[in-house]
Amino acid sequence: MKLSEKFSVEQSPTLAMARRAKELIAKGIDIVRLDVGEPDFPTPKPIIEAAYNALKQEYTKYVTSKGIPELREEISKNILKRYGVEVNPEKNVIVTPGSKYAIYLALKTILDPGEAVVTLSPMWPSYSAIIKLCLCKEINLKLDYSFKLDLEELERILIDPDVRVLIVNSPNNPAGYVFDKDTVREIYSLCTENEIVIISDEIYSMLTYDVLHHSFIECDRNLENVIVIEGFSKAFAMTGWRVGYVLACEEVVDRMARLMDNTITCVPPFIQFACKVALEKADEIVSNFVREYSRRRELMVNELRKVSGVKFIEPKGAFYVFADFKEYSENSMELSMELLEKARVSTVPGAAFGKGWESYLRLSFSTDCERIREGVKRIKEYLEKK
Repeated sequence: MKLSEKFSVEQSPTLAMARRAKELIAKGIDIVRLDVGEPDFPTPKPIIEAAYNALKQEYTKYVTSKGIPELREEISKNILKRYGVEVNPEKNVIVTPGSKYAIYLALKTILDPGEAVVTLSPMWPSYSAIIKLCLCKEINLKLDYSFKLDLEELERILIDPDVRVLIVNSPNNPAGYVFDKDTVREIYSLCTENEIVIISDEIYSMLTYDVLHHSFIECDRNLENVIVIEGFSKAFAMTGWRVGYVLACEEVVDRMARLMDNTITCVPPFIQFACKVALEKADEIVSNFVREYSRRRELMVNELRKVSGVKFIEPKGAFYVFADFKEYSENSMELSMELLEKARVSTVPGAAFGKGWESYLRLSFSTDCERIREGVKRIKEYLEKK
């Protein structure tokens, strides 16, 4: 059968490494999983109970593609509480099957084939794949090794007439940096001056340590040039539930709803009722998770400091450390596979997150402290023998 060339995308390097780790585990080999980009916590019981109760009440039919009113109202309340910004739940909110699909919807809504999207690396690999699926061009701007953004270089790129969109991810996967308020404002100012739409991927917004997350919605309360992507996977340990949401102007939300109507139709309503409860109990649920992640982060950072030659910047958000292993290898794909096959530790190669990060590895602290300690110990012992 002849397959499409235009819509062919490469396998995600993060999923490929996870697949190999699972193969080894299936053979009975003890692998320490430091590659995993999802919480190891179970979904909190109140959320599960809410889904079960909604099923018992037979919330199993089609609903509006924008999402049930109850959840959109709760999202609106949550945004007001966190950022002091009022969003209209009917006009400015749409619920999507995961934040990944939300990004795809956003690009399909505002871009024509051949137009360009600016990305900032290190970055989540799926951005490139989604841009390709939209038949658009990607222009990548690499941050420096302290994860600082060159605003002058960004301005130079944004004046390209083909550029329509800038994707920003803060708190960042894989580096854990969090843009401060001034940086957010400067990025917003540059984009509005050049009529560039900001797609702000804020999936890790609730997972920060010792710093505040600043949303682009604080700069653009009317959502004229900003589309905010959020979701439930990371903060609420709901990766398999597949629910995200978008905050955007009415025109964008309506167009997204029409795309949803003709593709996914809607997110199952019983899942949406569970998400409503998640937001209602967000303070309690997320604070408990953040407290534990903070403990794990401190442990991973302290253990990595014992590994000679490994350099990194302590993350301020998400649940990853992005570390430079240049002293041992400048080929992260090879080093990551070596560590998996020989040290029995799975990591993610930095090359997956953009050019210029080939000597880096992403290590996740979304697993328990015992496994973090054991994983870094294995890495240290293996590298000392190289």
